[in-house]
Amino acid sequence: MKKRGTSQIDWIMSLALFLLYIGWFFAFVAPSIKFNSNKDSFMTSLKNNFENEFSWELQKYPLFIEYNESTSSKPIIIEFNNTEIKFMDGTDYITWNNKLIFLANISQSIKTYWILQGVSHNNSYNYYGLNAKDNWASTENFSVFFNQGLPYNVVYQEQTKIHDIDYEINEVSLNPSNYSYTNFGFAAVYVSTTDNINHTSFVFANNYEIDNFLTLKNTGNYIFTLRLELDDYSSYYSNNLYYGDLSYTNETQHVNYTHDSVTFYNAEKGFSMFFDDDVSFNFTYYNTSLIVIIKVPFTGEYEYNYFFHEGNYNVISRTDYSTKFGAIETLEGINLNKITTNYDYLKNKWDFPKNFNILVYENSSAYSYLQNPKYEIGTFNPNKRNVYAQTEDVVSLDNDGTYNPMHINYRIW
Repeated sequence: MKKRGTSQIDWIMSLALFLLYIGWFFAFVAPSIKFNSNKDSFMTSLKNNFENEFSWELQKYPLFIEYNESTSSKPIIIEFNNTEIKFMDGTDYITWNNKLIFLANISQSIKTYWILQGVSHNNSYNYYGLNAKDNWASTENFSVFFNQGLPYNVVYQEQTKIHDIDYEINEVSLNPSNYSYTNFGFAAVYVSTTDNINHTSFVFANNYEIDNFLTLKNTGNYIFTLRLELDDYSSYYSNNLYYGDLSYTNETQHVNYTHDSVTFYNAEKGFSMFFDDDVSFNFTYYNTSLIVIIKVPFTGEYEYNYFFHEGNYNVISRTDYSTKFGAIETLEGINLNKITTNYDYLKNKWDFPKNFNILVYENSSAYSYLQNPKYEIGTFNPNKRNVYAQTEDVVSLDNDGTYNPMHINYRIW
């Protein structure tokens, strides 16, 4: 009886140990088998999550400028609807009222500027030789004086070329309710505002021009009147019908006609005005006085320009350059500035069921594992078993459009 009892106890203990072993097997071995069988899908999911989270795209395209001369500071104003851009060579620019405005450095007949779409200017502008305050802007040999944001006096090569400018809208003096200025380094911008009309003027570094724009808050029909008292230029020219000499005497003389431009000049210097459409010119001259009254009908945005230059009408035109955009190329890569190392946040956002560790190295050198990673997401325990790891070579994309090699080490357990 004693031996039979002992045998039964041994049998019961053996059964218990066997059942315990089976329990441990399913508790620990089976999950490992399940993980191993799905390790590729987990790894693919982790890599996709990382790349979707931290990749970005930029569009790259060329801007071609054709110009017949060489200059280091040609003002360019072109129609442009995008705001989130950057020149790859760091050229400063303004985007204003669906226009792209910058100084071009042109040393050949066709200059190519590369533009990145999807990244903004850093809002830090260089100095180009332009000084500006709220009532004046000055570059070498050229100064423009402002009254409530409106140009009223111009000095070119130490001579006053415009003594005074008066402004009217529908025969009523233009009285701004607000005005402001901003110096962007290469350009100073002056804005004069009424209830319905904005008058905006641009003065550029190392250039002798003023570009003016009228914009309306509400559409309508308006007559914009300019009255300028000019230096005593000896001649004027608009075209082969409207031209002549201005012979100053004690008797008041008048010239009236309609055209979209005029150049006043003498033996050395000239002053040209250009308008979007035909305007009414009235010249009154006597003694040494030349007064020009210009009536400008407009219903929407309107541009007019002043150019001060050497020589006569043969040396100047309103737009002496042409521009064209090229094909768009899409760039894609990891944006290192977007990477966050908040493991709990990412694990929850990605709804990732396993533990993971991601090491981001900045280059793909064979020795990069000897370096510290630039980023590490999650903490890895080197004693951990059943770890699945992969390393992938990728590229990062900087905000200047530059690709840099890098690689990422993924680990899952």
